[in-house]
Amino acid sequence: MESLEKIYQLNRERFNALSIPFREWQHEATLDLETDLKVAAQLGWTGTYTKSLFLKLKGQGYAVYLTPTRIHV
Repeated sequence: MESLEKIYQLNRERFNALSIPFREWQHEATLDLETDLKVAAQLGWTGTYTKSLFLKLKGQGYAVYLTPTRIHV
């Protein structure tokens, strides 16, 4: 959990340093589209679904890979 907290703080710092606006929510894990749709409805989220991968790099470090692929639900 410690490394997850570090990743979280690093991302917050980067968003702030680059003046990228963001909002945060606490919610259950969304590991499938069904759960994602349920959480989105509960929190009033709107937007476009995309594909993303959270990767652990060889050696050390992490990366998030986002694609412009849209999912039509």
